[in-house]
Amino acid sequence: MLTMVPLTAFAAAGTVAYIGNAGYDSLVSAVEAASDGETITLQADDSSAQQIAINKDLTIEMNGHNLTATAFKITGGNVVISDRSGGASIQSTRNVAFKTAFNSSVYATIYVEGGNLALEGVEVKGYQGTGGYLPKALAVGGGFVT
Repeated sequence: MLTMVPLTAFAAAGTVAYIGNAGYDSLVSAVEAASDGETITLQADDSSAQQIAINKDLTIEMNGHNLTATAFKITGGNVVISDRSGGASIQSTRNVAFKTAFNSSVYATIYVEGGNLALEGVEVKGYQGTGGYLPKALAVGGGFVT
């Protein structure tokens, strides 16, 4: 029956991010579609639970918006995450945070394993940890961070 479609399929309704004039319903879909060297601009907060792996040159302009259940793993490329508008933040949850290779108890909102990451004007928060897990906002296992 058509009325039995799960509501969670529409969790990220609307356009959240743009690459040029092309709109995307989540940041992860924009990152996957982005070509090397492109800029993604957020147009709304994104509460989608998402793990985003990046291994290309990419700029993400937060544009004053928040990511409340997002984790990044940088493995290559030159990645810039910036907020020129002010007030943007990134926070993960235990389910989306990336487990580091150097310590199986450390889970990070942003895990840099390679490449270069520049953070400009963005607040990065670790999730609220429980048990034996060590939640971190940023963990560096390789690469460079400025």
